Amino acid sequence: MKQPQDFIFLKGLRVSARIGCSKEERSFPQLLHIDAKMGLDIRKPSESGSIDDTVCYDKLRQLLIEEAGRQEWTLVEELAESLAQISLTTFKLADNILVKVSKNIFPDCEFAGTEIFRSRTSTK
Repeated sequence: MKQPQDFIFLKGLRVSARIGCSKEERSFPQLLHIDAKMGLDIRKPSESGSIDDTVCYDKLRQLLIEEAGRQEWTLVEELAESLAQISLTTFKLADNILVKVSKNIFPDCEFAGTEIFRSRTSTK
């Protein structure tokens, strides 16, 4: 029987990024909300108590902030893919990641965005 997946996550991370379909929209930073849910086996760190046996929340948080601000993005889909890829590349203990990128762009809708799931077998 397969072991259930364990996760670490960040929810509602607020980042500033230049993102949008038009050059005008990308001319100023916009507030985005990022959720990241990383699948990994947490049995070892739960026994060892060592941060080296897991993914540090703060390192993941900093990576997501830096990547979002690294360049201008046309689509949230493009940013979400980049966040997933760099997270799996950086954190070798992770088996997979679910990334959700949202922005508030409509007055009658709380958020619009995308959610993607990537695993080690689906990385580029």
